Amino acid sequence: LKAIKDVKVTATSKLAYIPLHYYPEATTDYWINDQYHVDYMTSLRDTIRLLRKLGYSPIIKEHPAFYMAREKTVYSNLIEDGAIVLEPFIATKDIFELIDVVVVWNGSTGIEALIHGKPVLKVTNSYYGDGIIPDLSEQLAHPLQPTVEIARNVIKTILSTSFKTT
Repeated sequence: LKAIKDVKVTATSKLAYIPLHYYPEATTDYWINDQYHVDYMTSLRDTIRLLRKLGYSPIIKEHPAFYMAREKTVYSNLIEDGAIVLEPFIATKDIFELIDVVVVWNGSTGIEALIHGKPVLKVTNSYYGDGIIPDLSEQLAHPLQPTVEIARNVIKTILSTSFKTT
């Protein structure tokens, strides 16, 4: 696993951050419309290969609540697919300073990225991003820059589905 200082950034680098999801979890298992993406590890590995094919270096960090829970071979497979796997205790904010785009299935990192002004692309349907956050398959060549309006719409969606509103 690499330290953040070991990630080589050049003027031509294109870095995509993929925060690993807790697994199993409703947002990556039960709420996904496309059965292909329900198999999170297969979807993840294919996403890494797609990003590489399109000239991105995928950077991956483990979900903080899942530290030491995955088999070591998972990380070996991700590295074999061309991902840079970071140490799990690097602050997400520090990663945002390096990367060009965040790629999520769901999860709070997508929300955090928008608040920090980073573009976010989703792999599949999202409980907070449908109709708001572009799909990876449609937008990777030219990711949209986030706007305050996109971030507001995401927060509005989350609050309207999470808390009783009047």
